[in-house]
Amino acid sequence: MVCALLSDLHLEEHPDRGEAYLDALNPEGVDLLVLAGDICAHDMILDVMKWFSKRYDQIVYVLGNHEYHESSFEVVEETCKKLPSNIEWLERRSIEWRGLHILGATLWFEWEEKAMQHKDRLSDFRKISGFDDEVFERNAHSQLFLRSQIRPDSLVVTHHLPTFRAIPSRFKDSPLIPFFCCDLSSIKVHPKTWMFGHTHWSVNIQAESHFIANPLGNHHQKDSGHSADLRFIF
Repeated sequence: MVCALLSDLHLEEHPDRGEAYLDALNPEGVDLLVLAGDICAHDMILDVMKWFSKRYDQIVYVLGNHEYHESSFEVVEETCKKLPSNIEWLERRSIEWRGLHILGATLWFEWEEKAMQHKDRLSDFRKISGFDDEVFERNAHSQLFLRSQIRPDSLVVTHHLPTFRAIPSRFKDSPLIPFFCCDLSSIKVHPKTWMFGHTHWSVNIQAESHFIANPLGNHHQKDSGHSADLRFIF
């Protein structure tokens, strides 16, 4: 089975709303497309997902933080209930597909006192309605779900980074790391593969799991290491 992974396309930043990038994608031979969040703005979700739906046989989609910007958890998630039937939106959900156990959630981050001193630098707190009231509870529920449902053969998809290993060396000392990574190294059962986004630099690390990220990054970014043709065999 051939799997493709895309994340952090930020199509809303493109002058053509991502049309050129999408048209250049090659879905041939791809059995499963994983979209690990920050694909587009909330008001583009249905149109963009319909585009993917017509070209890829099966899609797994986890929302990123940017899909919620200028909206709320409730409104965006109501939108995701209207996605085409071949798109599985995973928010603390698992599916069995062709013998593959797939589970996912956005994940978010834990409350940390030192990090909260820098919350004004994180746009989520300003741009997502009700964010302060929900984000830490959502993270707690997501952690409980993942810890209880992950199997050794699982494919896990989150938006936020699940391991400190994935943080680029240039950001190792950043006080904002707790807003980007929810380190789950202590889980008792590690999945075979963990795909994620949020970082704007590609990741391909074999450790307790195979950690993979394939972000495009912000418009005009040239150093993300993104490959539109990246494929994995399961």
